[in-house]
Amino acid sequence: MKVLTLDPSSTCIGYAVLIGLESADLCDTGTITPPNKAGMAAPAIGLTGAEWANILAMGHPAIARTMAMLGDVSDVVAEHRPDVVVVEIPSGKAGTGSKRGAKASLAVYGLAAGVIYAAATCFAHEVSAYAIPVDERTWTKLPRIKSQRGDPKAGRQFYLQAVYPGQYDPDKDRGCDAGDAILIARWWFLHLAIPGADPLCDRCGLPTPHGDGPCLHCGGQP
Repeated sequence: MKVLTLDPSSTCIGYAVLIGLESADLCDTGTITPPNKAGMAAPAIGLTGAEWANILAMGHPAIARTMAMLGDVSDVVAEHRPDVVVVEIPSGKAGTGSKRGAKASLAVYGLAAGVIYAAATCFAHEVSAYAIPVDERTWTKLPRIKSQRGDPKAGRQFYLQAVYPGQYDPDKDRGCDAGDAILIARWWFLHLAIPGADPLCDRCGLPTPHGDGPCLHCGGQP
């Protein structure tokens, strides 16, 4: 099974392509970002030039940014022809003690995720695949991967660099957008219990790629 995962936002889309046969092998990963406003061509979703110009003129930068990235999303789907496209969607919670800014940011994120999921459904259908949404709370329920500095993002990047040496470079993924897309795909394989998926460590509960050796995170046995 080949899975394409998308970690969407209105400013950057992380993506990852993994194949789960005997293991969750990383085929491709990266990020998609929108061009500047002057270079925003009409996206590959059937809009006329006039319709696209109207969207840009209406002053909805989040919509324009998101839609401008859809052509690249379509290209990734067409190139890899996955069996399933998994798109993270927001949980609807802005976090404890959130302020107006956080709630506004959540609304923009939700808008972007909805647009990207709808487009991904169409793109997947064109390659005889299907798209499903995954609540962000589902895959992040796995125990948090933390570094010694207690930075969750750095911890996730350290983990992925260890699992995919030479394939994942945290210096090229400062926001961990591509990294989160990889983790969503690995969660997907674990969720489906595909043979060869990483076992979970009995001590810390984290997936570890070394089933016959000590856990990368706590030193315990899986």
